[in-house]
Amino acid sequence: MSDKQKNILGKTCKGQQKGHKIRLLHSFCLTLQIFLRIRKQLNNL
Repeated sequence: MSDKQKNILGKTCKGQQKGHKIRLLHSFCLTLQIFLRIRKQLNNL
């Protein structure tokens, strides 16, 4: 495996890890928004 191939592979793995973290954060934010919306509706009852 050449250095160039290793470099590309390394970048791809790092990119996937970064993407995974962003996805996790995004789903956490969505869950938080849903939770806050439900709480607001309960307060309006």
